[in-house]
Amino acid sequence: GYLLEDFFPSNNVRFIAINDDVDTDKGINDFTPFKNIMNEWYAKDISKKIRSARKTKALNGDFVVSYAPYGYKKDPENNNHLIVDEEVRPVIELIFRLALEGHGCPKIASILTERGIYTPGYYKRMKGNIRFARFKNKGWTYVTVRKILGDVVYLGHIESNKYEVINYKTKKCVPVSKERHLYDSV
Repeated sequence: GYLLEDFFPSNNVRFIAINDDVDTDKGINDFTPFKNIMNEWYAKDISKKIRSARKTKALNGDFVVSYAPYGYKKDPENNNHLIVDEEVRPVIELIFRLALEGHGCPKIASILTERGIYTPGYYKRMKGNIRFARFKNKGWTYVTVRKILGDVVYLGHIESNKYEVINYKTKKCVPVSKERHLYDSV
């Protein structure tokens, strides 16, 4: 409503919506604001339903994130279940073994880089995941190692509901308090 009635006219923008028979050069018909309200309600309702479905899946122990964490892959028979990525298993074991030997995250990162082990992002890129196309194999960072060492997924648990979208319009994510996280087994 604001865009159609205030912003577009004051900025000399012509808005045309063919399916809704809207053309701001011809003026806005009286039904357009009602259509906007109905569309707004529909988007809000769908957002609530999707959020509810994801939470239900998480409560049932399903993995609901779009891609698996490093060291795991999605089960080809059940997309909501994780299985160990045997190709990466030795890297994860090495990281934990080095930590148990007393090496800090920067030292572990340096050892992994010296050995030429692909970083998690680059590994996913090499496996064809287009979301990681921008990743280069520049070397491990202590932050990546620290994240792996601190993630409960490597203890065999799925931690869900770590972030939530505040508003379906902005899609801004904010962290959820630890008490509201959901846990289950991998």
